[in-house]
Amino acid sequence: MRIKSIKTNEKKIISSYDNEGFVISGQNFIGSVFVFPDKVISINLKDINTLTIEMLAPLEDANPHIDLIIFGFSKAIEKELDSSIKNYLLNKNIYIEFMETGSACRTYNLLSAEGRNVAAVLLPGQK
Repeated sequence: MRIKSIKTNEKKIISSYDNEGFVISGQNFIGSVFVFPDKVISINLKDINTLTIEMLAPLEDANPHIDLIIFGFSKAIEKELDSSIKNYLLNKNIYIEFMETGSACRTYNLLSAEGRNVAAVLLPGQK
């Protein structure tokens, strides 16, 4: 699915996705990704149950500090994080949102374009 273009002043922008991966700032990514305003990291994430604190380690180096992390999953929205991961994020003052993949991509783009300190963990999904 193509996503409407937004001017982002060189920030990473998600331009499309499908059930295989994403196109972010002109670069193809197969599989799940962790998107920051200044970088994209491919991660080996099959569903929310395989998410680990180690996969979230790039948050430690984020500058500026990430205030919101958006989790984007396929049609069946999964909303339960392991309590240790939830506590890890909340202790770092990072708010958590869950959305369907397409909504998560659009929301990330909009908030990033507005200058918000946002990141997204995205799994490819059906359009």
